[in-house]
Amino acid sequence: NNLPPEKNMTVAISLFINRVSAVDESKEEISLEVFLQVYWIDRRIRIADNLSGVDHLELTWGKDNEFWVPDLYIRQLREMKVLSLFQEMTSVRLYRNQTMRVSMGATVIIKCDMDFVLYPLDVQECAVDFSSYKYTAEDMRFIWQNDPPLSFPSDFGDGYRLPKYVVSFVTENKTHNVYYGEVLHAVK
Repeated sequence: NNLPPEKNMTVAISLFINRVSAVDESKEEISLEVFLQVYWIDRRIRIADNLSGVDHLELTWGKDNEFWVPDLYIRQLREMKVLSLFQEMTSVRLYRNQTMRVSMGATVIIKCDMDFVLYPLDVQECAVDFSSYKYTAEDMRFIWQNDPPLSFPSDFGDGYRLPKYVVSFVTENKTHNVYYGEVLHAVK
């Protein structure tokens, strides 16, 4: 199904950041192990009434899904590998309130424009923008999921510590517009 459920679609995102694997200054990249969750409401799909007591259903993830999935685009993404052992770490859930959730574990490499002018006292800020590539700003908007947008392992403390680095994370609730091709896209 290639059509979004409705106009002015809202897609919510949350991230569990499991580990910062590496920071590569020469390539200006940061490697992360994450669990990404993407949520949206699709009123065309629902759990059958005869399945009382069922809060959600697990759906099958595949190339030819029978349900619509947002075309998430991360502008700074260099590489993404879905984690797997016996099968890919992905799940798709349909909740009784018609919320869909895709969750996947992945190793990601993010491009970060680093500035070393203040070295050795430099602080790097790496933006990660989420948007749709196919749909315009009028068709789809991205927001951070409220509960919470970012989460970390219980031993996270005040940040990930790597040799020479302390890595911390923040979210911003501002949207800006970017042109991909001929149309305007909202970027979170």
